[in-house]
Amino acid sequence: MAALSGLLTGRLTIGLVHPLPDRRFLHLLGAFHRTHPRIELTLIEDQTDALLAALVAGQLHAALIGLGRYDHPPPDVESLLVAREPVVAAVHPAHPLAGRGQIPLRALREEPMVTLTRASKLRSTLETACHAAGFAPRIAAETSDLGVVAELAAEQVGVAVLPASGLDGAGGLVQLGLTHPRLDRRILLVWRPATSPPAGRAFLTLARQHLTPPPGST
Repeated sequence: MAALSGLLTGRLTIGLVHPLPDRRFLHLLGAFHRTHPRIELTLIEDQTDALLAALVAGQLHAALIGLGRYDHPPPDVESLLVAREPVVAAVHPAHPLAGRGQIPLRALREEPMVTLTRASKLRSTLETACHAAGFAPRIAAETSDLGVVAELAAEQVGVAVLPASGLDGAGGLVQLGLTHPRLDRRILLVWRPATSPPAGRAFLTLARQHLTPPPGST
């Protein structure tokens, strides 16, 4: 009964990365609020490493994080795969690569790139993949805002390398699939079972119902 009454009031702090591939997380928040209307929800937006540090420090009850091809969740947290999306290249329509449809990563060897800062998992994934392909990426510009990444590519500053969802609403760009290797971005919900309060456990129960990965994303 004490645990049940603890669900009636309190605060739940959730971290999340941007962008998210779909609206299921927002639907989850709505369902949770309707089920537990007296619990105050606080959302913290940040990069994955910062969110994981806040989770370990007890500042977050759970977090949606983004991991790349070479990344793994820390061993002291549990995780639920929410979505998987490709990492793509995007170029101005006048770019020589624009008509290719898809390209091997090594096709970007001599190309200036626009991507996220070193604080992001995407950046570390890109650098690791480029080095495995035998070259170091030429970074023309870096930013923490995926919208700015797309805009700079549209201004022909460089080839944008970003998750496919980062192109939502972005005009004036041609999307190219990346192969050899294919890069992806996994969205995971992570939490620490040992420190999860009753409200957190209720949230996770509902999350398992609402955040099942779409068919073909696992």
